[in-house]
Amino acid sequence: LYKELIEEQVTIISQYSRFVIQALTAALVFKMLDADESGQIDADELEETVASIFTGKLDKTEVNSLVDITIEASHQQVPISLEDVLADMKHQVKQNNKDRKLGI
Repeated sequence: LYKELIEEQVTIISQYSRFVIQALTAALVFKMLDADESGQIDADELEETVASIFTGKLDKTEVNSLVDITIEASHQQVPISLEDVLADMKHQVKQNNKDRKLGI
């Protein structure tokens, strides 16, 4: 299994296809969690979801800690715009035009 992953051929198309699927999944999950449709997931919405997923496995204090850590981590993320992604895609295509493989 690990050998297959190490030897996997990575292409620009496959990486951006994965990105699109992950972005769509994230958008769907976000919409489901944003119960009040405010455009943000607040601590109460996140707490309710985490508590329902970990019912019987985490107590209220542990759920609150996980929510606090998640919110703190989200504030440290650098937002990326669609324009940034498209500009990067164009740059990668120009750089790797012959074999269309993403260099690592």
